[in-house]
Amino acid sequence: MFPRARRFTIAGADDMAYNEPGQPPRVCIREDALQDFAPGALEIEPVSVTLFLADLIVVSALPEGVFREKDPRDRATGAVFPTFTQLARYDAGMSEISLRRQECPDEQSHDWRWSENAYSTRLKIVAVDSRLGGGELFVAGIEPDTEASIIERWVFPVRSGRWHHTYTGTANPIGTPTAAYTYQNSIEGGLYRPPPALWYAPERTVVLRTMACGFVRSLACDPEGRYLLFSTYPWGYIYQLDLMDPGAPLARLFGISEIAELAGASWLEIRQHADLGRVCVVSPPDISAASAQPVPPKLVYLIDGNNDGVFEAHVAVEIEEDRMSRMTAVVDPVTFQVVPLPESKWSAPWAGGLCF
Repeated sequence: MFPRARRFTIAGADDMAYNEPGQPPRVCIREDALQDFAPGALEIEPVSVTLFLADLIVVSALPEGVFREKDPRDRATGAVFPTFTQLARYDAGMSEISLRRQECPDEQSHDWRWSENAYSTRLKIVAVDSRLGGGELFVAGIEPDTEASIIERWVFPVRSGRWHHTYTGTANPIGTPTAAYTYQNSIEGGLYRPPPALWYAPERTVVLRTMACGFVRSLACDPEGRYLLFSTYPWGYIYQLDLMDPGAPLARLFGISEIAELAGASWLEIRQHADLGRVCVVSPPDISAASAQPVPPKLVYLIDGNNDGVFEAHVAVEIEEDRMSRMTAVVDPVTFQVVPLPESKWSAPWAGGLCF
């Protein structure tokens, strides 16, 4: 069924009709508007020429694998601080994000209050990531009518009486080293008020619309807000979107021709390492299942040693090696005592000292 169509008919009053110069035309072209036009039930006049013009609606099936199976990691942690936390949850392929936030008056208080709200979008969501502090959310999805890949930036206004996070450093353009991340958490207006049940709607802008690089699979936002990294399906490319220069071209950083392990990549996560510097960790879809395979796939570290936004090196790492490097203690299997390990070199100062 087509919602709109037109019919053009060339016919006369009888089958012998014709037009004579200087005489009123007996054979004319008529145009009719059709509602709910169905190609299987065409009505035409005898001895006529009839042309049907209909708006075509193309419905295609997205490739299998564009949307991940339901995964507990379908969430974006925006803040983990002593006085407030924020978490965004979503289901890949759906069009709603649930944003949950908890706050307390100060670090000594345990009077936690929480608020939760759902936000809908026209996109079929594939990935979500939050900039540090939770004030900005990046939502990647597929536009249903065009199947274009869209990334939106959602900026939430700061409300009076609420905790908010401020980056106090200077974010330099990509290519220029940036100092270690510094920040301040403070209460807007100075006087704490418990979070209300409803939040203000975010301001939404489209930062990327493309049909040229496959489907976005995972997002990772630079803490300083300089760029977004995202992986694509089905080719496994890693792209960088410059957020400071809207006119900068989309940059393809790596592909499976350079890094074979990217073929199964599904998740991106930005961390900080004492020796390596800023690192984007690229992991397979399900780490727990992957680690149990006879030949488990590896993680990939994309390394930006001086935090200039340029990832100049990469290395493949065993999943178990990465897991152990982030642990700070283990349980002795004989005594069941907690045994401290050497301090991990991984840190996430932008997340209250927690690495997730």
